[in-house]
Amino acid sequence: MKMQMCARSFVAALVGVLIFIGSAMAENPKESCDTTQKAMDIVRGKSEKIIFRGLSIKGHLVTIYLASSGTFTAVIHFPGGKSCLVDFGASGELMGGINERS
Repeated sequence: MKMQMCARSFVAALVGVLIFIGSAMAENPKESCDTTQKAMDIVRGKSEKIIFRGLSIKGHLVTIYLASSGTFTAVIHFPGGKSCLVDFGASGELMGGINERS
């Protein structure tokens, strides 16, 4: 239960950033974009598990993955089978719930 609440806060902070990044990526795709299959192969290779997914108001799916080691990856999935790894890192942590102050 506490981990779910922590995940919600962590995700809430990232979602705002990802929506901004995602809209920029949609207009100017970079080298970090590929087929969804290839993007997911990268995430699976890092042993990360999904902690969030949500449909952006721009029409794409945003997912965030986190490993117990703290590595994380943020992915935006576009219609038509294209996905972009928009951010990643090595010090991810779950924060308090949505209704909790940090």
